[in-house]
Amino acid sequence: KTFSVRLTSASNPMVTVNFPGGPLTLNLTVTPGPLAVLALKGFTSPFTAGACSGALQVRRRDNFMNDIINDPPTAVVLTSPLFSFSTPASTCAGAMVGPFNVNIPTGSATSTVPFYVTATQATAPGTTTLTATSGSVMAVTTATINPATATQLLFPTAATTGTAGTCSAGGFSVEMRDAFNNLVRPSSSTTVTFTPSLSANFGPGAVCSGTVAITSATPTPTFSMQGITAGTNTVTASVTTPALMNTFMVNVAPGTANTLLWRTNPTASPTRFTCASAGVIESRDGNNNLSNVASNLTVNLVSSNPTLTFFSDALCTTPITSTTIAMGTDATPTVYMWATGDVANVTATAMSFTTRPRSTVTPGGATGVLAVSPANPDLEAGASIYDDTDSFDA
Repeated sequence: KTFSVRLTSASNPMVTVNFPGGPLTLNLTVTPGPLAVLALKGFTSPFTAGACSGALQVRRRDNFMNDIINDPPTAVVLTSPLFSFSTPASTCAGAMVGPFNVNIPTGSATSTVPFYVTATQATAPGTTTLTATSGSVMAVTTATINPATATQLLFPTAATTGTAGTCSAGGFSVEMRDAFNNLVRPSSSTTVTFTPSLSANFGPGAVCSGTVAITSATPTPTFSMQGITAGTNTVTASVTTPALMNTFMVNVAPGTANTLLWRTNPTASPTRFTCASAGVIESRDGNNNLSNVASNLTVNLVSSNPTLTFFSDALCTTPITSTTIAMGTDATPTVYMWATGDVANVTATAMSFTTRPRSTVTPGGATGVLAVSPANPDLEAGASIYDDTDSFDA
């Protein structure tokens, strides 16, 4: 009688067939089928960028996953878009990009010379492949390459200019990267701390207050800056886990001039009947930064005591009631004053400027003594003396 047996495991099985006349025992030898499967032995995923794998081998099998041992040598070619290959050093020193050749000798199901792989470009959350090919047989291993530990804090976008008092409404972003420049997504929210060299405010997104954080979902957050003090502001940004820092610079221009202040105050105790400095008046923005005016600005000079008058020159020969901050500058020329009386409050005002600087001036100097010459005049009958006197300082 004819019968068939289909065995899928390469081995030496004993098969017993029961017939009416008694059992028949057969000793069979089952050899592996032709090469159908290549497998990468020893490889694990996910993989960390910059790491070196453990020792790897390629295994050959038939369609039923039986190891193929006694076939002729099998030449295998390994390729990958991201992995490099090395042998035999386990440090992956000198690793080279594929194609990389591996040989499985007769008498072995696996390649006998171990090899190693490494990669520096992360794919997470995506994947890459490692492909083994021998003739028409191909095996593709999928792998995720995670970034290494972050070693850099970077600013993909960073504005270089700003205006004092104005929120940038974005314009900046920050992220962490590893030594291979892979973007690092932290496992937990990481707060970014900003330390400016000049006064400034920071905040997430388009606002200038609040906490800026790097997260797994938002590894490159945007943030905003509001400079307060004008000048070149060097800002240090830092995180604590891991400990990283970096700096960026922003040139902060003054805001619009809207405030008057004394640059040099009027002489507090001028001598009566003597020309003295009434000071210099300057323009500043709302954050107290010196700020040039956009057009000629008339500054009115007011004294609470009419015995104090203002002049444009150091000899007090040209009286004035106002002075000017010229377009593109931030201060008036020096103003002068002449006082003949007592205490006066000196004030400077300008249209649309909110602050009106005031200074108290207290003139000094002793009052003079009236002298009549001759001391004993001779008068005719009916005559009189005309009194045309004034007080003066000695």
